[in-house]
Amino acid sequence: MKFAICNETYQGWSLEDTCRHVAQTGYDGLEIAPFTLEEDPRDISESDAERVGKTVREHGLEVVGLHWLFVKPAWLHLTTDDPLLRKDTLAFGQHLARICSAMQGTVMVWGSPKQRDLQDDWKYEDASARAAEILRGVAEVAHEGGVTIAMEPLGRAETNFLNTAEETVRLIRQVNHPALRLHLDVKAMSDEEKRTIGRALARKLFEGAAAAGQGGPLPAALSEDTMVHVFGTLWQRDDLALEERELVTCTILVALGREAEQHLHFVAARNVGIPREKIEGIITHAAHYAGWPAAVSASRVLNEVWPAESSEPDCDFQRKDSSLAANP
Repeated sequence: MKFAICNETYQGWSLEDTCRHVAQTGYDGLEIAPFTLEEDPRDISESDAERVGKTVREHGLEVVGLHWLFVKPAWLHLTTDDPLLRKDTLAFGQHLARICSAMQGTVMVWGSPKQRDLQDDWKYEDASARAAEILRGVAEVAHEGGVTIAMEPLGRAETNFLNTAEETVRLIRQVNHPALRLHLDVKAMSDEEKRTIGRALARKLFEGAAAAGQGGPLPAALSEDTMVHVFGTLWQRDDLALEERELVTCTILVALGREAEQHLHFVAARNVGIPREKIEGIITHAAHYAGWPAAVSASRVLNEVWPAESSEPDCDFQRKDSSLAANP
């Protein structure tokens, strides 16, 4: 196994000092961020790139390739609907492929999250087609120089386009070029694993629950955070058992009077094996601390989503008590 580090870590260092320290630290290769070589990487010539590659190899290192491709110029964009900007982006990507080859690098890691974000009024299919057109053009030049473009999925916290390996593979198949491959970043994939775990838990918890009062789907970013951070992280902690965590959640929702969420979590409580009597107990207990209206509302929700076996109510406010009527 070989290890490499990006020279972006060494901003402000000369290339020689960077290579010396990287080699002394025990790395085998160096990844180059183009903006560290020139303020405008379009000014890097192929001759300049050859000298960079030679310097790296003189220190016993390999040039792995390029990373942080579109930091500068910052206005370039992969999914833009501006045809002139797409033309500039294609030309810059092809330029990077040539200088990567001149350094004897073999990989261009295409992350650059902000330079691929989708705007709200863009159709996903159209934006994806625009991205595929640019990537195909860059891949053709990269292939000629023995360079592979490694397309990097990134988490929702960074971008709203190409967030999962599955989504990125679809784009790669759309481009259909051997010089475009998938890059699996540890940080991004850890979020994807949490996303998968979170979704699986949410399906288990809320199976059979009707989203009463939920008001439609959540915004994409909030949905992502819910699956990754709430169900994929918080709910996976081992300080509380799953049943305990669900019981705590139900208690909080009763106290706060969050009826819409109670519709979900009372069902979740049943799904994880919590007896109905436990939910009744927390509602009764919460009444003394959070107020009778909150408890009565929660009881109403509980009866909607998890009817008691007996249909006889404990308290019927619509029925007059005969003894009281006889003895006012």
